Amino acid sequence: MDKSAEWDIFVEPALWAHRTSINNFTQLSPFMIVYEIQPQFSADQFQSHNLWDRMMQIVKGLPRLCDRAKMAIKRVQQSMKNAYPVKSTK
Repeated sequence: MDKSAEWDIFVEPALWAHRTSINNFTQLSPFMIVYEIQPQFSADQFQSHNLWDRMMQIVKGLPRLCDRAKMAIKRVQQSMKNAYPVKSTK
């Protein structure tokens, strides 16, 4: 598959990387300007200030986040099934 066909997976991470990157002129990120607070990151995300590196860091972390979200959804679904079992119509 042509890599350019996968452009859509980069949109959200690119926007987040842009919104949380420090602007050289204002010395603030768009996030800080809008919300008047610093975005909260884990310490390892502060290593890169380059927009492309930051975007790629976010893209590489997405599969792990998706897996964690899927597992959390399955746990909640199972707890709902346990709390509200389907009654037999027999």
